[in-house]
Amino acid sequence: MHSIAIRIPANMRALADGQATINVQASQVGGALDQLLERYPDLRARLVNSSGELQSFVNVFLNDRSIRDLAGRNTELTAGDQLLIVPALAGG
Repeated sequence: MHSIAIRIPANMRALADGQATINVQASQVGGALDQLLERYPDLRARLVNSSGELQSFVNVFLNDRSIRDLAGRNTELTAGDQLLIVPALAGG
């Protein structure tokens, strides 16, 4: 297990008790996200669909790379890694 920081976007912080960064202990991205959702269940509908997969409009970056370009939820983590949640913006 590694200490990982998860950065919460401003528009979701109210669902995470106003926290900008949440620290968890995990060895894979999926475990880190699971811990985040256990701690702040109000984030669940905003981040994952009914089958537990990331919503199509939510991107998660490990440091500077999308986890979709890596191994998704199975992406291995190392101490000091940072996950960044980025919801897609719409508009015109």
